[in-house]
Amino acid sequence: FLPVQAGGKEALLVVVADVEGKGAASALVMANVQATLHALADHAEPLDKLPATINQKILEGARGSQAAGRNTKYLTMFMAFVENEGRELRYVNAGHVPPVVIRVDGSQEWLETGGMVVGLLPDACYDCGTVALAKGDLLIACTDGITEAMDADGNEYGHERLAESVTKCRTQKPEEILRRVLEEVDLHSRGGIHEDDRILMVLRVT
Repeated sequence: FLPVQAGGKEALLVVVADVEGKGAASALVMANVQATLHALADHAEPLDKLPATINQKILEGARGSQAAGRNTKYLTMFMAFVENEGRELRYVNAGHVPPVVIRVDGSQEWLETGGMVVGLLPDACYDCGTVALAKGDLLIACTDGITEAMDADGNEYGHERLAESVTKCRTQKPEEILRRVLEEVDLHSRGGIHEDDRILMVLRVT
């Protein structure tokens, strides 16, 4: 979360990202992405250019890694401006697990507009999506460690089940929703064959 100036007004930049692989190389990529985001926080407009800039910087660093014989890394990203006192969300989904807006009435809107993963190909272009928000709406974002958590038979938890679980307890406080979902994912994946880092974000419009 970063406070930024967007269109001459205050906004909140929300970013959820997931680097391919594990280890020191992946951690270094994420550290560089975080540094780039902080450096660009006051110049984040237009939003669709932000992942393109990060893509370019990762690829520039990748050339040095390849010269040193190290594997290059890519990452998925979801980034958004929360604007107009929390009543509007502008976003770009760069190959990330689609976040979902859960409305007060239980309806769902998936946030898929964007483009490909970051750090894979040069000259990648991204589109920006917009969604209106209302009081009580929830924004749910996660990494694939949640949706791809498997049970002993290889069945994934899945993004649809995630949305259904949140919808059922949508009147609860965000921290309670978070706790319930993580407990459900843990229960589902006991004895499973796939484990990955699990990040889950729950935001409510007030």
